[in-house]
Amino acid sequence: MPPALFETMRLDDGEIFLEADHLARLTSSLRYYGFPDRQEEVEWALWKAKSEHPVGLFRLRLVVPRSGSIHWHVEPLGSPWNDQGRLAPKPKAGLEGEVFSVPARVPIDETEDRWWHKRIDRSFYEERLAEGSEEVAVRQIPVPIGGFDVLLWNRAGRPTELTRANLVVERAGRLYTPPLEEGLLPGVFRGYLLAAGTLEEARISWEDLRAADRLYAINSVRGWMPLRIIFL
Repeated sequence: MPPALFETMRLDDGEIFLEADHLARLTSSLRYYGFPDRQEEVEWALWKAKSEHPVGLFRLRLVVPRSGSIHWHVEPLGSPWNDQGRLAPKPKAGLEGEVFSVPARVPIDETEDRWWHKRIDRSFYEERLAEGSEEVAVRQIPVPIGGFDVLLWNRAGRPTELTRANLVVERAGRLYTPPLEEGLLPGVFRGYLLAAGTLEEARISWEDLRAADRLYAINSVRGWMPLRIIFL
C-alpha cells in the first residue's frame, strides 16, 4: 500500500495543461487505494500553485499522502519544452529534446497494480534507471544530459513504456501505443491523444521498434519527444 500518490503537471502562465484529466486520474487512484477524500485540499493546493506562478512555464509536482499535509513543488521548464507545438495532437517535424533509451535488464510483472498509478514509492523505476545508466557508461555510449530513460518490457517480452513517459511507435503514417493491460501508466497526454484519434492501441514487439519510421516518448509535461532506442 503506497504511503502517498502524486501527479506531475505542466503549469504554463498560471494554467495546468489537462488539469481535469490529472485530477480524474488522481481521484481514481486515491479511491483505489482507499485514501480519504481530499478533493477540496487538492483543488486548494493547485489553486495556490497557479496563483503564485501566473507567468512562466513550470513542472508542478503535487504529492497527496494518506495522512498529513498535501504539498507541491514547482521548478522552471526552459527550452525546448516551451514550444507549444509539442502539445499538438500530432507530432511536428524537427522536434528538439530527443530521448535516448536502453531496454531494462529485467521484465515487469504486468499484473501488478503499481504500473497503473503514480505511487510515491518508485524504487523499481529508480533501479532500472541506475542499471541503464551503468550500461551506457560501461559501453561509453554518448547520451545527452537529462535526455536518458529506460524502456520497460513485460513477461511476454513486449515493450510497455519508459520510466517517465509513454511509448509511441509511428509506422506508415499511423501512431501506436501499447494497451494498458500490457502493464503501463494511463498517461494523461496518452489519454488525450487516444480520445483525439491520434493514437491507436496495439501490442508492440521489438521488431516493431526496429522497423518503425519514428519513435516517441510522450507525457503531459514535455509533450512529444523524439525517442532513440539503443539496443544493447
